[in-house]
Amino acid sequence: MTLLVHIILATISTLYALYTAFSPSKNKFRITYLLTFGTIVTGAIMTIFSPQLLGQVCVTGILYLTFIIAISWIAQKRFVAGRLI
Repeated sequence: MTLLVHIILATISTLYALYTAFSPSKNKFRITYLLTFGTIVTGAIMTIFSPQLLGQVCVTGILYLTFIIAISWIAQKRFVAGRLI
């Protein structure tokens, strides 16, 4: 069950982060951060209950966070640029 929730949260947060990059707003940033936090929490729970997956979870988590941070950075730049115009 945790795996299913984790996969759903990761997919939704990735898609929502992309959506935020194209149409940034404060609320969208908050939702992206909340979904990302949920993904990290479910990943941590899976790691606690299945420590043998630690290596795979860490590599995938690092890739996921790198992507989310990059997309959020782009969205933040677009948000600030939009407010200056």
